[in-house]
Amino acid sequence: MGDRVEKLTVKPKHKAELCLAQPCCVFRYGFEDRPHVHIEAGLNVGLSQEEIVEILMQMAVYAGFPAALNGLFAAKDVFERRKSASRGVAA
Repeated sequence: MGDRVEKLTVKPKHKAELCLAQPCCVFRYGFEDRPHVHIEAGLNVGLSQEEIVEILMQMAVYAGFPAALNGLFAAKDVFERRKSASRGVAA
C-alpha cells in the first residue's frame, strides 16, 4: 500500500477541493467546526473564494440545500475573518 500512496498524483489544491464537500454534508449533524477547518485549508493551498463557493453550491445537489447553505455560511465566516485579519482588525 505504501507504494500506492507515493504514486498518487492528486495535488494538495485538488485534495482540498474534495475535502470541502464531506464536512458540508455532516455540518448539519453537529460537526460544526469541520467546514471552517477545511475551508481554511482550501484557502491555504490556493483555492480561491470563488472556487470554494462553487464547490459548496454543488453540495446542494448531493447533500441537500440546508447542508450546502450551512457550508456557504461557514465560508462567509471564514472569508470575513480572513479579511478582518488582513486589515489588522480583531474578529
